[in-house]
Amino acid sequence: MAVTAAMTLSSATCKTGESVTATLTLTNGNAEAVEVVEIRPRANPTGTIVPAPVLLGQPTLPAGSATVAASGTLAVSWGVTPLAPQKRGYAAAMVTAGIPGLDTVEQVFDIGADWKVSDGTTALETTTTLTVSTP
Repeated sequence: MAVTAAMTLSSATCKTGESVTATLTLTNGNAEAVEVVEIRPRANPTGTIVPAPVLLGQPTLPAGSATVAASGTLAVSWGVTPLAPQKRGYAAAMVTAGIPGLDTVEQVFDIGADWKVSDGTTALETTTTLTVSTP
């Protein structure tokens, strides 16, 4: 059995500029331990591969260890701070007045990571969603 992963967030919703914690949990179904070779956090508007205006922290490995024990798990976390959507000037007033499509008041992001371990298992875009609203 290979290594599998799941993404979770400390909250599935937040406002622009607020931080949440993303956690990638790697589960090793192998009989031998594996080393984490790479974890690259990602944030994209849902349904796109376009980089999003989101600040992503660096994954922190527990006590400097990058080993997932045989039949074990390893949870790795980092901060996520979305910088969009933003209300902008007169467009926000027009949206309030009922004129649609001029400003975004909510945006959904795919928050996740590409990762690789020493047994060769790789996953691109292990994700979960974060719904962000304007403050």
